[in-house]
Amino acid sequence: MEITNEKFIALLNFYCIPKLPLLLRDDVQPVIGIELPTITVTKGVDIHHTMRGPMFSHLFRMGLGSHPSAVDQGAAKGSIDRPVALKSASAEDAAAMIIEWIAHKISHILDISATVIETDSPFHAHESDSLVAVDMKNWFVNEIGMNFTVFDIMGNTPIKQMGVMAAEKSRFRQV
Repeated sequence: MEITNEKFIALLNFYCIPKLPLLLRDDVQPVIGIELPTITVTKGVDIHHTMRGPMFSHLFRMGLGSHPSAVDQGAAKGSIDRPVALKSASAEDAAAMIIEWIAHKISHILDISATVIETDSPFHAHESDSLVAVDMKNWFVNEIGMNFTVFDIMGNTPIKQMGVMAAEKSRFRQV
């Protein structure tokens, strides 16, 4: 049975309240459609930062038996260990990689082709809002090792220049 996102989130908001008593087995239904992180990685897709929260943490422990090489497969399909890649790259190469990753991340969030992302334009020129900027901020911290503020991201700094700044100041590149 298909339901809207709003109804699904309302169900989760209600039934995930820790103070509620446990339901009997006959009174529950499984939630279908949440993909295991190991499967997501094998597709070469970034795992959204909200999936790393306590609510979904158990999903990271599931499925490893049937997909022992999921991380390796993910790397082969485009999932990148960004800290390692940044640490071993020159400053110019690191900036180029980060600029490409930013364009890919923006295209993924906005569901547009990465080829239409103009890196000489600021982030907001791609019709993104502050909620997307918050997602990008978290991504920068976790994947690039750079702590931009939402104001930095939403400002008039071109994406290309943000990539250069991130390459210079990333905690993954510090010696």
